[in-house]
Amino acid sequence: MSLDTFSTRVRKQLDRQGIKERVGIEAINDFVRALHEAFVKANRDQVELLNQVQAALGKTSASHLIYLLQDGLTTRFRFSHPKFADLNYALKEICAGRGIDYDDGQELFGEFLSALREERFDEKRNEVSLIRLLYMCVRPEAAYHFGGLFTGDNGADMSVFVAMLDVRLKRFFTFVERWELERKWDEEDRMQDEEESASTEQKDQPTYDGSTIVADRQVTADIDREVTRRISNRIVDKVVNELESLGGDSLLSGDDSGFQSVWEEICVQVQDEESFSWNTYLEVIEDILRCQVGELSSTDRITIWLSTDAGVDWTCDCKDTSIGNDTPPVFDDDIIEELKSKLLSRADAYKNRRIERFINNLNGYDNDDEDS
Repeated sequence: MSLDTFSTRVRKQLDRQGIKERVGIEAINDFVRALHEAFVKANRDQVELLNQVQAALGKTSASHLIYLLQDGLTTRFRFSHPKFADLNYALKEICAGRGIDYDDGQELFGEFLSALREERFDEKRNEVSLIRLLYMCVRPEAAYHFGGLFTGDNGADMSVFVAMLDVRLKRFFTFVERWELERKWDEEDRMQDEEESASTEQKDQPTYDGSTIVADRQVTADIDREVTRRISNRIVDKVVNELESLGGDSLLSGDDSGFQSVWEEICVQVQDEESFSWNTYLEVIEDILRCQVGELSSTDRITIWLSTDAGVDWTCDCKDTSIGNDTPPVFDDDIIEELKSKLLSRADAYKNRRIERFINNLNGYDNDDEDS
């Protein structure tokens, strides 16, 4: 029976990766919930959902999901880079929260979609409902959230089937209501940012000069730290994504390192020891950061510069000397150094199986236990 074969296949995958069955099932349930959340926040655009799946898990997993949602009509979709990073971020959070290596999580979720596609027929070749399969083999919540990925008439049929299967599943609609509200807020923030950007471009001078910022906020402690953090994290995220996209001929560690990206090479050197190529990596980081900083609005450049050591010193000098009409002498190099420090801190904390194996090899540790 398909229920048995599906469950057996999932359990074998968990056993092969050394993940406890209960933990793995909960992670799969989290994954289906994350799919539904990404779908709702993408305004129920299936193409956007599939783009996010491809970005997070690869084209094969996205193709499996296409088949599950659209009866194998893969030619209808043309993939592109996702507009949002919600799903990729969510999967990293799921793996961290469940204590699963991110690479293992990617493999587990990809295998789950593959099994869901292939193990849908009983011994008489009768198709078994996806919703019932998830309800029986994962969790009732997973059945509800996967049913929420369908659109149109098919979506209505799924909704009816879910209600017939278990009326208690309606309680999970509170998740969707919250995601709808968050999507609305995100859209409002996006429109506000566009309006502020358009307003800034219409003026000859920056929206805020030094006198405005210093007069309004007086001291550095009054600067909106949350805005500064958000801008910084957004830039660091973009740089990390670009470094993750650099592989193949861009790698300097050799073919036998096992690394897939320049980002992994940087993480190893931050966590263990620098190689002879370290200055080259720093130049790559600085070049990418310089491009990102160059795209900032005048407002964001001033805001983030005021959080640097140079910006703090300038603000304190303005206060101490009662000088409040000078425009901040913003220097991109100060911003780049601040952001580079944040990026390297993130590299120091980032872990995956390839990085840990490489560091263990450098230090003479045995990786056999890790692979067993």
